[in-house]
Amino acid sequence: SNPRAIEVSPQPPSEPIDIFAEPLSDTEILVQWNPPLENGGRQITHYKIEYDESSSFTGGGNNGPTGFISLSSVKITPVSDIQSVTVKIDSSGAKSALYLSGSFSLEFDGQKTGQLPFNASPLEMQAALEELCTIHEVQVARTIHCSPYPEVGCMEPEGYTWLVTFVSPNRVGDQHNRQISKLSSHVSHKLSIDGSHLFECA
Repeated sequence: SNPRAIEVSPQPPSEPIDIFAEPLSDTEILVQWNPPLENGGRQITHYKIEYDESSSFTGGGNNGPTGFISLSSVKITPVSDIQSVTVKIDSSGAKSALYLSGSFSLEFDGQKTGQLPFNASPLEMQAALEELCTIHEVQVARTIHCSPYPEVGCMEPEGYTWLVTFVSPNRVGDQHNRQISKLSSHVSHKLSIDGSHLFECA
């Protein structure tokens, strides 16, 4: 008998992941998502976004949603989120120059880095963040906050700010908030800092 080839028929794709929605005004909602993990065997060409005032999506005609928007996947471009981390001395009211010392750690989406020096280089912070299982790739840049005291200036900065850009394919869009629990509507910051080991030295 002649061998026959069997081709599996395409299936519906899985649901998009990392869905995020936030109201911007009375007439605008920001909606972001990442592509489904499974495309069902065919390239995804469009996304259909339905909207309704009812959670059952039956507020429109024929018990359907009020309306929908169809977006071409070709026109959708990923957006890399940028967040800042700052450690800085509060020099207001200080009679003499203060110096920053110690270390800090970062947490992203439930995973925590080891201790980083108060003046960590961009590469040090990048390496620490990319070791977390919740982050694949980031870019880090650093700026210096010079001391207001002329005799110190930028030789002993009173603080630093790091700009963290999330460039992972699975970490596009707004990375600011995360749900604390699937059973809770409360949110917390995805990227946070623990500065309990930072010190101000005279």
